[in-house]
Amino acid sequence: MGNVKVLFVDDEILAMEYLRNMISWEALGYEIVGLARSGKKALEIYDKAQPHIVISDIKMTGMDGLELARELKKRNKDIEVILLSAYKDFEYAQKGIEYGVSNYLLKHEICEEKLLQVLKKVSGSLQNSKHKKRIYQKYFMEQLIFNEENKKLLGIDEKEFGNRFFMLLLHKNEIFEKGSFQKDEWNREELNL
Repeated sequence: MGNVKVLFVDDEILAMEYLRNMISWEALGYEIVGLARSGKKALEIYDKAQPHIVISDIKMTGMDGLELARELKKRNKDIEVILLSAYKDFEYAQKGIEYGVSNYLLKHEICEEKLLQVLKKVSGSLQNSKHKKRIYQKYFMEQLIFNEENKKLLGIDEKEFGNRFFMLLLHKNEIFEKGSFQKDEWNREELNL
């Protein structure tokens, strides 16, 4: 999957630094793409860096962790959100589950072992989501390319279909980054679809 991008969100700088220094993120295949002191700033960073995992405090001034989780899930249903709290509050945990939060951890219980365990779980979930997407994409493309009835149902003749397929490949090969399109090479997984 490459590096898994992680964003930390907490209005307490020391709490973020503690978490950041708890494990060797880079050595374990994680890339810290940002530190945000508010939900609003976290959304700005998310829109630019597209992290896979967001680790956020629940209680923050302005937008709290639950609101942030809800907004992130609107943008990307596959994002993994881990909420941290200083308090054992069932109501928060229940709301977190409702918003699709991956995990709810108590700050005073976080240790290297527990953090690694949660990261392994959410990384596995990310991998499963990516695998499912690939299967769906492959199935859709095969149906579109090889199933004549689907082409007829969609009202696509051979000439028009060829142009659409070319445009799809052309768009896939360009990535929008920092306000402009960047060329990107096809990787082995993409070529073996």
